[in-house]
Amino acid sequence: MNSATDIDEHPSTEAIERMVDGQADLEERKHIVRHLMKGCERCMKVAAFLHELADRRTLPSPRHWRQAATIDEALDRASEIFVPREVERQRREAVSAEAMLARLLALPIDDRHAWVTRSVKCHTPAFVRALLLEAVEAGRRENGLRWTLVDLAQTAAERIPPEKYREVELASLREEVEIAKALALRRTGDLHEALYLAVRLVARPPQDASNHGEALSALATVLADLGHFEQAAAFLDHARAIFRLLRNPHLEGRVLISQACALCWIEPETAHQRAEEGIRLLDAAANPRLVLCGRDAQIVSLVNLDKGQEAAEMLRRYRSLYGQFTDAHTRLHRAWRKGMVLSACGFHREAAGVFRVLASELKARHQEQEELLVTLDLARALLGSSETGTASNPGAEAVAILKDVAVRCQALGLHRDVMVALLVLAEEAEKGLAAVATFAAASEALRRRWRWGPEHESEAN
Repeated sequence: MNSATDIDEHPSTEAIERMVDGQADLEERKHIVRHLMKGCERCMKVAAFLHELADRRTLPSPRHWRQAATIDEALDRASEIFVPREVERQRREAVSAEAMLARLLALPIDDRHAWVTRSVKCHTPAFVRALLLEAVEAGRRENGLRWTLVDLAQTAAERIPPEKYREVELASLREEVEIAKALALRRTGDLHEALYLAVRLVARPPQDASNHGEALSALATVLADLGHFEQAAAFLDHARAIFRLLRNPHLEGRVLISQACALCWIEPETAHQRAEEGIRLLDAAANPRLVLCGRDAQIVSLVNLDKGQEAAEMLRRYRSLYGQFTDAHTRLHRAWRKGMVLSACGFHREAAGVFRVLASELKARHQEQEELLVTLDLARALLGSSETGTASNPGAEAVAILKDVAVRCQALGLHRDVMVALLVLAEEAEKGLAAVATFAAASEALRRRWRWGPEHESEAN
């Protein structure tokens, strides 16, 4: 590529075209604008011609440039006039992508793959990104639908004509699809496949810095689901450093809230602080769900710090925030937090009632890990209750529940750490010695070792 100016100090046609397309760097733009400020009619005509090719019909006279006091001022004016063709193309494709997405979603699910394969108009980066965004929204209603839409996005991405787009743009898009696949696999419960894909992404860092941070965040999310909370937090530290360098407060805030969710069970004080820092970086009105995740992590942290009254106040304060979302996941988590707060404040009988209903609903939804964790909370509430429960003795009912949980965990083939913790808990409860710390140890073992059966004991240790 030639330099910005030729031997006569006129900008080359290629340089002016790069500026019109929005692809010239700052120094090249300064060279061109400085020249146009001198009133060069020849170069202005070249720029006007190129602009007409870009479907822009008006261009100021050379006087426009001479009137600017500084090059920076002229550059500002140029940015208003030289609307890059690339930006205009992206705008048109974004509008088309929304229309294509609406047509796709109106089709029966079985017909969507064939339509994406046939429809040439939807083979654009804008359509792929619109599908990925829709996948996230749809995944809140149905996990399987998220994976289906991400798979369609990959199909569309594979059919994008490479000659129409820059390789760097297509490479970045492929990275986005891979990250979305890892997160979709995680949502469907295929955590080990999600872990493999996320590790592969991080081992071969994406070219785009933002995608690198997103890949680290995806890996951390999967690790947290597998119970590796400290490792998840460490990867999120790396992601946060990237987003901070990119001056992206939204992504940095999201990472901090993810850290809070990973740490609230093991380092509640740190988790509470991370959530507060993350929420301050977010536009709360535009990101209510992220704010809710942060507040939810803070409530858990306060309960685990034995600050029941503060947790109760926070739950009351953000009741309307929980109420903005009607999906089952949010509703069940709000009920869980209510039971935790009631128990932390000493209302054990009321907490037991909440946990009993919640455990039954989680069982019906086949959310086995959450059901067992809530059942442990139920046993703890029963032991703390001084009034009669369903059984003649709430302590006896709690012991029976703990033994049943141990039997179920053994049938599931869970890691020996889980079994040891549960057996110790049941034995102490039977003797009336079960303490908060023993319950906490059993819950932590269940969270950390849920996905690790006997065949994984050596690698988990």
